[in-house]
Amino acid sequence: MVVGFYYILSILYWAFLYLPLPLAMQPIITLVDYSPRWLVFLPCILLFLPWFRPKHWLILLMISVLNVVLVLDLHLNVWQKQPAERTLYRFATFNAGSGMAKPADILRWYQQEQLDALLLQESSPGTLRQHLPDGLYLDCHGQLCLLTQHQLVAVRQLDRRPLDGYGYYATHYELAVAGTTFQVVNLHLNTPRHGIDLLAAPRSNYQRFIRFHRDKSIESMIASQLVQEDTRKVIIGGDFNLTQQSRIYREHWKHWPNSFRLAGIGLGHTKYSRFLRARIDHLLVSDDLAVISSQTHPAMGSDHKPLIVEIAIK
Repeated sequence: MVVGFYYILSILYWAFLYLPLPLAMQPIITLVDYSPRWLVFLPCILLFLPWFRPKHWLILLMISVLNVVLVLDLHLNVWQKQPAERTLYRFATFNAGSGMAKPADILRWYQQEQLDALLLQESSPGTLRQHLPDGLYLDCHGQLCLLTQHQLVAVRQLDRRPLDGYGYYATHYELAVAGTTFQVVNLHLNTPRHGIDLLAAPRSNYQRFIRFHRDKSIESMIASQLVQEDTRKVIIGGDFNLTQQSRIYREHWKHWPNSFRLAGIGLGHTKYSRFLRARIDHLLVSDDLAVISSQTHPAMGSDHKPLIVEIAIK
């Protein structure tokens, strides 16, 4: 009975995370996507009871392994090859949590990690400029900022006014690093409250949630066209507010290699709150870039962790 419930729960998780279900189910899908994924293993607690003896251990093991891969999205890139005599570039993305992370700490961390560029969301541009040391440049559009010591050109920006919103959700730059020009896109896509509001007031929040979901789909559709798929030396990073399993991510971003999937180790959670553990901050790269490492760092007071990627040109 308990094993059967575990199988059914696992299949439901797989369906919600990977099947193209109707838009009407999107609030439930998002709630599952952002809820603690370890809940799928809850029935396995009974395995530790002395009287519990399942008959089909092999099937139970296979389902559990699939849950680790499909539900937890665990990555174990432990045998990464190091590049031979190639220039390495270091990029990072960080949602500063609207002032939760102190600008002085961000700038100090930037220099300690010897980054080439940092993509910031929910930053404090005025305070950052007050602490900005000589040799570093900051370009901001709303709370979307790019911090670097290299020459940059702001190409275009996207704001939410056509969607009756406010603020910028994407910026595109050309960044010259040691003679190499990168196309860099900084993102902060719409936040539909992760479906939690639906639990508090299902009737009143359902249509609002669907509207947020559609807006974020439109944002992704437009932002994903800032650079074409055949463009070389591309870095796309930021707070996507999407996991890799989400429908919007698969529709608009899956053709860009995800740095953590290529070189990350572990779960790579970037968003931490009381009820939420999810990898929603990403750094994507073009096919001509080799990802050497991709890892999260301490949050510096924010409810997001920064993500750093080290890359080389193939």
